Amino acid sequence: MKNEYGFLCIGQAAGNIGSLFEEKGYNVVYVNTSEEDLSLLKNAKHKYHVEGGEGCAKDRDRAKSLLANDLDTIIDLVREKLPQKMIFVIFASGGGTGSGLSPFLLEILIEEFNDDEFDPSKRFAAITVLPSDKEPLQPAINSYNCCKELLDIENLGSIFFLDNNTRDDKFKINFEFVAGLDKILNIPVEHSSKKGNVDRAEIKKVLFETNGMAIFTVKSREISNAPLLINSLKDNSIFAPIDMMGTVLYYVFSTTQEVDKNAIMAEFGEPLDTFSTYNESNNIVLLTGMQPPYQRMKKISDRVQDKTAKLENSFDNLADNKLGDSIGIITKPRKKRTVTKEVTNKETGETTKVTTPKASAREMLNRYKR
Repeated sequence: MKNEYGFLCIGQAAGNIGSLFEEKGYNVVYVNTSEEDLSLLKNAKHKYHVEGGEGCAKDRDRAKSLLANDLDTIIDLVREKLPQKMIFVIFASGGGTGSGLSPFLLEILIEEFNDDEFDPSKRFAAITVLPSDKEPLQPAINSYNCCKELLDIENLGSIFFLDNNTRDDKFKINFEFVAGLDKILNIPVEHSSKKGNVDRAEIKKVLFETNGMAIFTVKSREISNAPLLINSLKDNSIFAPIDMMGTVLYYVFSTTQEVDKNAIMAEFGEPLDTFSTYNESNNIVLLTGMQPPYQRMKKISDRVQDKTAKLENSFDNLADNKLGDSIGIITKPRKKRTVTKEVTNKETGETTKVTTPKASAREMLNRYKR
């Protein structure tokens, strides 16, 4: 199955995730405006530096400008280096390169490869990362605007919203996500049962032909009861919080034993269809066709709005020169160091005071010369 899926990674955060997929044998292409970021991907086979890019410093407009000037080359790159029909595009919504490039590039790629309405030569799904509330304000602004553009794209498959709020260590999120998605993509070849199978077409349908948010959980065989699986999907998930219960188009189950699917569907919603199989190692539940995480995005927006007035006041303060007229200090000539001595006239016997410049240290030292 690894040769059926490709990954297009835009920006540094995406590169970190993509390298984990490449280690598992998937075909991965990395695109970045920063040569320094690309240089960190030591074992990457396919790297591309966007022409004229020196990084974007979280400036989405700069990223779009660079894309506009190098678009045809990037499309050719996807065509030549990603021959797979199903492509995941990975990017951080809060950055500059990934956030600015990805929504526009995704929309253009979908149009470019939509040569057959019913069977396009390539289908695309998205994996994006939401910034944590501990990050500065600019990533939050970028994330909101990026996701707004992302949700307007037609004919896009599922969207995984990884949420950096869910773990203290974002790299743990990456590892957990890559390990889980790898198991899901390989269900058709590694999991089978007389009770039922999940085939390639069904994985393609739920991930690449179904729009909306997708989430999953992958647990050990010991965690098999419905309440624990529900908890791992809701309260201990690496994904953005589920916005509205009752909106799920598809479920995929691959479990080590019978689980109470009805209890899970009662919690999240009755689907259009379910696909089920069994395996000996893990309990896997995948939900797709869910409503996007609007409440999470509203939380981001509220945070930005709350800080806007203070920031605008800061910018006004920066623009205003509050210093008055020029000032200075009236300086006087530095007094010369002098020595006053009483000198007696040998002829008259009169004593007078005579002031002479004080000898320098060098002159005084010369007196000791022999």
